[in-house]
Amino acid sequence: MQVWDLFYNANSVRDMIKQKIQEESLRTYLFSYSSIYDSLSLDILASMFELDKPVVHSIVSKMIINEELMVTSHLHMCALITLTEVAGIRHIYYWYRYSTLY
Repeated sequence: MQVWDLFYNANSVRDMIKQKIQEESLRTYLFSYSSIYDSLSLDILASMFELDKPVVHSIVSKMIINEELMVTSHLHMCALITLTEVAGIRHIYYWYRYSTLY
């Protein structure tokens, strides 16, 4: 698209937007499908979304802190996180909270 070439430092802008889309895609995936899994591997998530493992770890940690992702065990830079089930009404609350942020 020619409009992107009008930005100052256009390649950096494209890279930044690509990075943000990958990060939000990971958040959306975790929010949408975490109830299906018993555990998730940070390495697999990193490869699925083409993100560095520390970035995936940071996103997962922030989601845990904000109580958007419920886990039973989460070690620092652990290769695996174990998820817990969120009660129905609480899941709806998180869905609503997340959807109104954007």
